[in-house]
Amino acid sequence: MTKELELLKKIRTFAKDHYPMQMHGLVVEIDEVLKEHEPKWYENLPEQGRLCWVSDDDVPDNPNVRRDIRAIVAYVEGDSKGAYRTAFRGWWRYAIPLTDEEIKQFLTGAP
Repeated sequence: MTKELELLKKIRTFAKDHYPMQMHGLVVEIDEVLKEHEPKWYENLPEQGRLCWVSDDDVPDNPNVRRDIRAIVAYVEGDSKGAYRTAFRGWWRYAIPLTDEEIKQFLTGAP
């Protein structure tokens, strides 16, 4: 995180703690700026990757479309093969991170 964003966080905390009513508008605006600058899930991938639902279909959020689970290790913007790379050099157009509950189910084999 940049120094400017760190400073904004400190200003937000000070305003919220010391002047909650008077500075509410400022706090809301700072929250919006911070949210815009939050890293995307694929920007800080761990070395072992992140478990994701992957698909090459044009409707990645459709629950009726069968998707596979893969560990995504890299994101490459604008790549013709797909944007998300797996550890074994597989490429996928879409990837949606598994939720904590889905990861537990995946690891335990529970339905």
